[in-house]
This record gives sequence, structure tokens and C-alpha cells, in this order.
Amino acid sequence: MPTFNPNDLNLSQFQHQNQIQQRQPEYRIAVTKESAKPLQDWMKENLHHPYPTSEDILELSKKTGFSHKQIRNWFTNNRRRYEQENCEKPLPWHQS
Repeated sequence: MPTFNPNDLNLSQFQHQNQIQQRQPEYRIAVTKESAKPLQDWMKENLHHPYPTSEDILELSKKTGFSHKQIRNWFTNNRRRYEQENCEKPLPWHQS
């Protein structure tokens, strides 16, 4: 008689969730300068700490239609660009 292993249930649930996610295509909205304006505005207003919270990301997602991942990636890329363009100056979010 097979024994019940709770780890098997968790693995089974994980596999089921993974299959569901694979079946559902992810629809993305293209990020353009115009569509990213709310993100740019938020970054300018929060240049001292340009790391949006989950609540900020949710609000920005509602304004732009972008996914959570798109917004996170936009901020990561934009901070990197800012650092490269301003490499001679101290970065606002690295100052004490």
C-alpha cells in the first residue's frame, strides 16, 4: 500500500500551477516613451530613492497597463542608464 507523503502533494500542486501558467499566454503592452511617462514622472519625483514599493508598482500598473515585471524591469534599466549617464556625479540614492 502506498504511503502518503505531503511533499508529493506540494510537488503535484506546483506542477499543476506550472502547467496552467504555461497554457496562458502573457499579453504585454509595448513600452514606449509616451506610455512610460507615469514611470518617468515617478522616478523624477523619487530620485532620492527610485525603488517603487509593491503598492507603487500596482498603482503604476493601473496607470500604464504594464505588468508588474515590465515595471520592475523598466526601473532596473532606467536606474542603470541614469548611473551610466551621470557616472561623474554622486548618485542621489547612494548619498547618506
